[in-house]
Amino acid sequence: MTTTVAELAATLQSVFTTEADDAAAASGFLRRRRCLDGPTFVQALTFGWLANPQASLGELAELADELGCPVSPQALDQRLGPQAADCLARVLHAALLRLVQADPVAAPLLRRFGSVVARDCSTITLPAELADRLPGCGHGRPRQASAGLKLHVGLELTTGALEGVGLHPAKTADRSCAGSHAPLPEGALLLEDLGFFDVPRLRHYAEQGCYVLSRAPARLLITAPGRRPQNIDRFLAGLAGERFDRWVTIGRRHKTWRCRLIAVRVPPEVAQQRRERVEQEAHKVGRAVSQRRLALCGWTVLLTNAPAALLSLAEALAARRVRWQIELLFRVWKDEGRLDESRGRKSYRVLCEVLAKLLGQVVQHWATLLAGSPLEVSGVKAARRVRRRAARLAEVLGQWQILVELLARLQARLRRFARKRGRPGRPTTLEVVNAPQQYGYAVPPGEEGTASPEGADAGPQLLPEADQAA
Repeated sequence: MTTTVAELAATLQSVFTTEADDAAAASGFLRRRRCLDGPTFVQALTFGWLANPQASLGELAELADELGCPVSPQALDQRLGPQAADCLARVLHAALLRLVQADPVAAPLLRRFGSVVARDCSTITLPAELADRLPGCGHGRPRQASAGLKLHVGLELTTGALEGVGLHPAKTADRSCAGSHAPLPEGALLLEDLGFFDVPRLRHYAEQGCYVLSRAPARLLITAPGRRPQNIDRFLAGLAGERFDRWVTIGRRHKTWRCRLIAVRVPPEVAQQRRERVEQEAHKVGRAVSQRRLALCGWTVLLTNAPAALLSLAEALAARRVRWQIELLFRVWKDEGRLDESRGRKSYRVLCEVLAKLLGQVVQHWATLLAGSPLEVSGVKAARRVRRRAARLAEVLGQWQILVELLARLQARLRRFARKRGRPGRPTTLEVVNAPQQYGYAVPPGEEGTASPEGADAGPQLLPEADQAA
């Protein structure tokens, strides 16, 4: 059900008053009644840093004064300790239990599925003093930060609803995050990147009646009907033609899964760009790039358990682009919200800032959904308009009618000025999903119907084994 302006107003009031008060008491932040109570503290930090991600403690204290609590920057600084971080984390958790969503986007391809969920992780570096509480990964390099926070985010792409935002130590593997195993409704389509790839886990989702669309890792073992198992790079080297769409078995021993392997050869210039990007990323973390991974740069390779009747080759390639929306969400949070930046040096001062900014980004995302899903609304344009009204939102949280009117005006502005519009040669993701054949995803004449049905031995053929060896 679509969230209305009145429902969002009620949610904001509840989270930033009742929930914030309960969190302050439960965390030990508020041991006795003071001018700076839990709600005022959470509101000042959340909306202050939402309005200006580089705000000083003096500017936050000024907003607190506007909210009826005169407090000095020094007094505010003294409160930014472990209890304050726990308080903010509790309010964030309470906020994420609320369902806020937009009208389902008009995309017939995506509406075939019960829901379309993208999941991804992003890491924020923290002061080394927090290493015991939030150990970092370091990537094997001593100069890298030893403490960090990993955000695991799930985003339902047709309505824009946040499936969840998990907070984990940075050293936690993506597929080990609690949210990566969250159940999905039957018929859902799950879009993830390679960090989550795990054959038993994907098979588990398939057994629950969900569909998966994932990239393939370089060490994957492929077994095609009537063929011996091969690593994916050798398997691709033995393909005849530019496209391949066939049911295969991936994995080894008891960790196997039967799925469709979709492979499309990319132009040489695209393959070279991918190789350069892979080498640059590996150089940053001090690792060498395997030849298998470089070989995969010449192909776009996808794995899915969705039958061709539900998701054709062209539609799978177009649908894969939708996952990029969660990357754009992280970009908005970091570039616009400065989630990974802080003017502070004290460990808990920085952690409190990260949590308050993250809570502010959740509020910003909720407000954006008043105008439509992430496929319809530009996150950057929306963020800048929400940010200009953030302080005013804090000031009127306790005034129902004024709050509703302010959100209604914001909704109108976002619908008018923040909607995505394609340009010649640069269509939006939604335009591509609605017409994949029109934007370069059409199957060439003569290759229609090459996707073999499950269990059938049809479709694009492999080269003879002698040619493969050559």
